[in-house]
Amino acid sequence: MLINYAGPEGTFRRVQFSSLVDGTAHTEDFRNKIVFLGVTAQGSGDRLFTPLSSGIGMSGIEIHANVARTILDQDFLVPLSEVGELTALAIIGGLCLLSIRVLRGIRLSGALVLMGALIVAASFVALHLGELWPVGTMLVGLVVSGSIVGVGEYALVATALRKSERNQREYAFRVQAIAHEIKTPLTAIQGSSEIISDHLVPDEQRSQIAGMIHKESKKLTQLIHTFLDVERMATGSLALEKQQLDLAPLCQDLLERAQLYSARKKITIIADVPHVTVAADGDLLSFAIYNLLTNAVKYSPKQTTVYLTAVERGDAVLISVADQGYGIAATEQRKIFERFYRVGRGQAASEEGTGIGLALVKEIVSQHGGRVEVDSREGAGSRFTIVLPNQN
Repeated sequence: MLINYAGPEGTFRRVQFSSLVDGTAHTEDFRNKIVFLGVTAQGSGDRLFTPLSSGIGMSGIEIHANVARTILDQDFLVPLSEVGELTALAIIGGLCLLSIRVLRGIRLSGALVLMGALIVAASFVALHLGELWPVGTMLVGLVVSGSIVGVGEYALVATALRKSERNQREYAFRVQAIAHEIKTPLTAIQGSSEIISDHLVPDEQRSQIAGMIHKESKKLTQLIHTFLDVERMATGSLALEKQQLDLAPLCQDLLERAQLYSARKKITIIADVPHVTVAADGDLLSFAIYNLLTNAVKYSPKQTTVYLTAVERGDAVLISVADQGYGIAATEQRKIFERFYRVGRGQAASEEGTGIGLALVKEIVSQHGGRVEVDSREGAGSRFTIVLPNQN
């Protein structure tokens, strides 16, 4: 039985026994009424705290009067059902989650405190309406939800901070990557200009080198546009411009460019590329193959050989660049396609770079529906193979 208290202490009329003895109270006042006779202690021994108590609690005789009224009126308190309790907890949790989406800092804390006050106030209103709400359980639910919200807010702030820091680092790396990729044709131009300045160079060769310098300088602008296109392509804001390409002339053009770059290290580049047709974006595929060629030159000793080959194999076209360089450890091979990752051991570690090239190659090939394979051993060179679908 849950007592439905009519009100705080003093709700029921009290008459002191002494007033009946001296006649100041009239017996007619008790006609047709239920009378409770008892002692009202002034201390706490006869008092209990009830939902409507204040001070030192409600006296025992007042509590008995409330019990009798509840029984006679059949007006018992109705506890909140399990479904209602779960619903209330769900609403509290939902409000906490909503708060973290729209509020931050002191406003969020204020909202949680306000929810706690509303729970207590609503419970008192419900008590007067004959319902008993589990205030303790609901407040515990609020505390737990609030704790989760606090952890969530910290996580959101930390995530936003890390994202901001990562974006700043990536922006700096991108700037470095662009500068690094531009250095490759600039190095070729510098090497060619040194050769052309030699007075012993025949006029025919001087004219040829001048034409290559002009061609390479035009590639600088194209390189920047290609880099930006790859970035936009990775975010889905740029579509591939595929067309049927003959790999033989495309690779011959790349070979001539790469030979300018390899001249300083006296590295020979041998190409064996038949007339194989593939559906691809010419600029982006050229960027990928040229990057593999310059990497092969960069990470190879002087006076070695780099091989560029292409072959049709079933439903795929394989474009390979092999070198006689330093090789890559097996533990490093899965990481070299990560952005800004660089091999950290051996002679290769002394080569300048930002680790962006292979990441861009992988992105370009992936956008073409292909993949990049690597076969390498330390000290035995490397072979990078672009595998593209053969749609002929």
